[in-house]
Amino acid sequence: MRFLIVSDTHGDARNLSAVLSVLGRAVDGIIHCGDGSTDLAGAMHLGAPMPPAYPVKGNADSLHTLPAQLIVCAGKRRILVAHGHRLLRDSSMTPLLDEAKRNQACACFFGHTHIPCYKSVGRILLVNPGSLSKPRSAWGPSFAVVEIPDEGSNSPGIAGSPGSKCGFDVKFYELKGTYAKPRFHAFRP
Repeated sequence: MRFLIVSDTHGDARNLSAVLSVLGRAVDGIIHCGDGSTDLAGAMHLGAPMPPAYPVKGNADSLHTLPAQLIVCAGKRRILVAHGHRLLRDSSMTPLLDEAKRNQACACFFGHTHIPCYKSVGRILLVNPGSLSKPRSAWGPSFAVVEIPDEGSNSPGIAGSPGSKCGFDVKFYELKGTYAKPRFHAFRP
């Protein structure tokens, strides 16, 4: 399975549409980690191909029907998706990790900080794709693509984290170019 992970689009459906115009048919789903989850409909309105979507509510989202967090299952692997504003305290990821453990998740995808993050703590993978519209880091607008191997395959584990149970392949990209001609630049946070 392959997921496009985005967050913090904050009303910028054009950047989201640009990414989906290239990757929308190449992924099995899109996970939006909040603050702009309704931009999925805006990107579709702009003509972007739309894979199945899994959005959560961020602190800047007004749509009350969105869940605060959800569990996405990829085979037997459980992924916690949350915006993070309720689970990140004073730069500590401990509450986020505790919630992932409580939900028996091997990974947590989150947003809120607008800063890309790729970290393995124990056996839990933490991924923040950064912001697709208002980045707060050295990189411009960013997103991640996560490849999840089938259960039966010999997955190599997370780079830099031998023995991880998830075995996810995570790639981060910075959006470059124009809306009409998007380009992606790979980077590693």
